[in-house]
Amino acid sequence: MLNMRDRIDSLRKEAETTLRVLYALMQFRHSITCKECVDKINENAHFWLIYESSTRTNLFIGIRRLFENKKNTFNFQKLIESCIQNVQSFSKEALRERKLESSAKAHEWIDGYNEILSI
Repeated sequence: MLNMRDRIDSLRKEAETTLRVLYALMQFRHSITCKECVDKINENAHFWLIYESSTRTNLFIGIRRLFENKKNTFNFQKLIESCIQNVQSFSKEALRERKLESSAKAHEWIDGYNEILSI
């Protein structure tokens, strides 16, 4: 079973991929507002029709993966449930431990960092 950090990272990657597809589609749609771009696109119109269609399809697949509720999937709802079940993973002490594990020089700055969190 994945730990909390791995679960969050997995969902983050899914969300980032879906957002990249969205931005690619948005940029393409924006480019067809420019006459010069439309002229270039029309040089190979079939490619761009396929590109737009496949990008749109991938966008919907990505959105579905983020929200589908099948047994073997990890989605936003399961992340929220996991966070509630593991609320101790978000304590200041747990954060301190993660920072100490992930930074070789954390002992030099961790106390000041924790003071900022206490404000």
